[in-house]
Amino acid sequence: IEDWLVTYYTEEGAPFFEVRIGLRQQNAACDDEFPPFTEKDGFYFVTINVETGVIENIEYYTDLNGNG
Repeated sequence: IEDWLVTYYTEEGAPFFEVRIGLRQQNAACDDEFPPFTEKDGFYFVTINVETGVIENIEYYTDLNGNG
């Protein structure tokens, strides 16, 4: 299974599930503007070993793209 938000795959025989979560805590004043950045806004990528339930990896990206 693969799309932008979730992926299920095997690596060396172990099954993994990865979820991608976006967090934006405020809205922009209008459609032409970026919303104000709030601490912890951005994208989170979490990889879980399906057999053991262990969180194997967490990554965080602010999505500021050099604007902060």
